[in-house]
Amino acid sequence: MKNKEILLGVVIVILVAIALVFLPLIINHIYYLEAPADFFITDLYVADFVVYYASALSFLGTLILGMLTLHQNKRAQDKTDEINKLQLELQKRSMDLAEKQYSQETSATIPKFNVSISSYSGYYLNPRIKIRNVSSMLISDLTFISSFVKSSQGEIIRKVTDCKIQSRSLQANEETIIDLKMLNLSQRVSDREFIFYENVEFVLEFSCEDEKYNKHYFRAVLKIPCTKEFVKDHWKVEKVG
Repeated sequence: MKNKEILLGVVIVILVAIALVFLPLIINHIYYLEAPADFFITDLYVADFVVYYASALSFLGTLILGMLTLHQNKRAQDKTDEINKLQLELQKRSMDLAEKQYSQETSATIPKFNVSISSYSGYYLNPRIKIRNVSSMLISDLTFISSFVKSSQGEIIRKVTDCKIQSRSLQANEETIIDLKMLNLSQRVSDREFIFYENVEFVLEFSCEDEKYNKHYFRAVLKIPCTKEFVKDHWKVEKVG
């Protein structure tokens, strides 16, 4: 590769020398030769040809210089794009690593719960909610925020008016009961006939503190296809703050 570059440099030097030194002499010599045809007869002087030749060389040099500049700029841009691409890949890898590390750290420090209905008096009247701490940490200051039932259209049809929490601190795998005061999820049509709600959501919002006294807020949701039936499923618990 180096030998080829040296040879190319030598050739370019020779061509430049010929263009700058010998071609003007050749032009001067040709000018004084007898024209082989009337077409080659001109009123221009030899100096005019030399000036034209110099202008042509100047234009050619500017053109070559511009092409070299564009080539160098393209190479520099390609190199910059490659560097930027590598930097973006490194940043993405760093972000993925940080996100994975953060996920591992936060998963170990965020409380987790299983929520389910323990019992109720009938058609979800005054339900008892069982909350189990399924994380590996002690949680404290378990606090009821609100609870309500909303229809499939988003309309709130029942609200909890009062509650009682048996225990506000839970060890790992320990559970407590929240007694909610709420009207049943039915409408009486007659003495023996009731209308029940369909496709409703029972929502429970609560908070707690972890072992480092950080406050966490949760929303638990139970989907009830028909309020006539008792749903034993675990609620979907989501950390919201």
